[in-house]
Amino acid sequence: MKQIEMYEYGKLREQSGAIPDISDTQILVEVYVNAVNSGDRMIVSGAMKTAAPLRLPHVPGLELAGIVRRTGRLVTSLREGDRVVGLSPAGGGYADYAVLEESCAAAVPAGLALTGAVSLAAAGLSARQALFVFGGLRPGQRVLIEGAAGAVGHLAVQLAKQSGAYVIAVARPAQHEFLRGLGADRIIRYDEETPDGSFEPADLALGMIREAASSPPQPADGPNAALSSAQPGPELQPQAYRLLKDGGTFVSLISPSIANVPSPRGIRALFARVLPNQSDWTALLSDASEGRLRLHTEAVFPFTADGIQEAYRNSEHGKRGQFLIVRKNEE
Repeated sequence: MKQIEMYEYGKLREQSGAIPDISDTQILVEVYVNAVNSGDRMIVSGAMKTAAPLRLPHVPGLELAGIVRRTGRLVTSLREGDRVVGLSPAGGGYADYAVLEESCAAAVPAGLALTGAVSLAAAGLSARQALFVFGGLRPGQRVLIEGAAGAVGHLAVQLAKQSGAYVIAVARPAQHEFLRGLGADRIIRYDEETPDGSFEPADLALGMIREAASSPPQPADGPNAALSSAQPGPELQPQAYRLLKDGGTFVSLISPSIANVPSPRGIRALFARVLPNQSDWTALLSDASEGRLRLHTEAVFPFTADGIQEAYRNSEHGKRGQFLIVRKNEE
């Protein structure tokens, strides 16, 4: 089978490999599409090599969708031939065939393309769990969403709005019209010190902007793409903290250390350590297949070493929705 492996940090190559074996609790998936994940991008670049060293060569690829070709004898929720979406926490998704634990995959309903479903593998899971598991969002509350046009953000905007919340989206001006179409109630610029006009502070904020001294803020786009080696604290999230009410909740998707840093004004700071969850995936996939959740794909790239590197470069700046790596179209 074909696979794309990292043989040095920052360098990818196409190689041939053997189709992997599975254990009793695993499934073998013929991979049709991957979503570009900032966690993969950081791993390949070497940004994570101190915090999470790897033995090279390594096959990256956290998010994937495809067809189940084999199941372990203890697998009960999935069958051969099922269309699935899933996460491979250790990587391995940049291959024609990938192995997933049963708990790390969910069946995709008929009528929803795999190219859409893969957007929910990490980004959808992150949006849902950050809002409702960690943030405890309730109808009538005000929620501020950083990086609102990104892979996670554009789903969080829709999920929050559908739950009855008032949604404040933070994004670049070029993305504002896109966010209005998703139902955002108020949109402000990511560099806006104080919003124009009257502004009622938010009850909850999702922190998804990875600050860097030499570049504009970059949105996170997957579960535990949050595991940034920078681990920024509240001092690097000034806008979100200023726009939260006293005693509000700040949920970070990029900073594992945030709960250990004192917060101002009684703000409760949490890190959303997102985990695979079949019931969450089922709810998200149902929303998407029935038209309640719009899945936006920004660009598609080929399944080659150069294609993946190009996808990484394009996904770094001001993206809307998801970037995909497609190697096979559904019939």
